[in-house]
Amino acid sequence: MQFRKDVCSYFETEQDAFSLPLIAALFKAETLCAKEAWGVNRVVSKLAQELMERGGVEYLEVYMDGARCGMDAFMATGAITLSKIRCQELLDRCLANATATDGDGARWGMLADRFTYLSTK
Repeated sequence: MQFRKDVCSYFETEQDAFSLPLIAALFKAETLCAKEAWGVNRVVSKLAQELMERGGVEYLEVYMDGARCGMDAFMATGAITLSKIRCQELLDRCLANATATDGDGARWGMLADRFTYLSTK
């Protein structure tokens, strides 16, 4: 646990040194323990932002899974700023997935609302 905290601290100042798979792994680890911890590490927002800005739709399901790990994770993953182009790309994918018949429409709709809001910031 201490090692992960140290890696997250390093990430806060050196995001460019981290690969997308490593960012995704840290994001998963930090959000998975959010519900039990009744909170999230302050780095979760930065991880989410970097994951979405650099990874885009390829990492959208990882982002959605993390956002669903409790209210704190949901709020922290929404406290991000993305480029207009990236927001539109993510919004388009969410809207397309929201109409799917696999039962996940509501989840994708929730993310569509989020990216609609983020595109206005």
